[in-house]
Amino acid sequence: MVQKGQFLERSTLIPVGAGASGPVVMEGTVHRGQRSPPLLILPPRPEEGGGMDHVLAAEVAFAVARAGFPTLRFNHRGVGASQGAVSYTHL
Repeated sequence: MVQKGQFLERSTLIPVGAGASGPVVMEGTVHRGQRSPPLLILPPRPEEGGGMDHVLAAEVAFAVARAGFPTLRFNHRGVGASQGAVSYTHL
């Protein structure tokens, strides 16, 4: 049971397109919240040791979730359970 003041963290898979072997998904984590706007937490890039569990991304997500904002943070392609190869040609 969720008590007042707690926030929920849930894993999610985000469809981002199709690859040669089918759909490609990215791994993410969401926090519930009632305030607006919902916030997208961008982790550091993989070559900088980044991922959704990087201490900076996680602490920012927890802080804004405690303030009541819904958040989404994710792993870049090729990191954790995110599919695909790490590439920055799309940036």
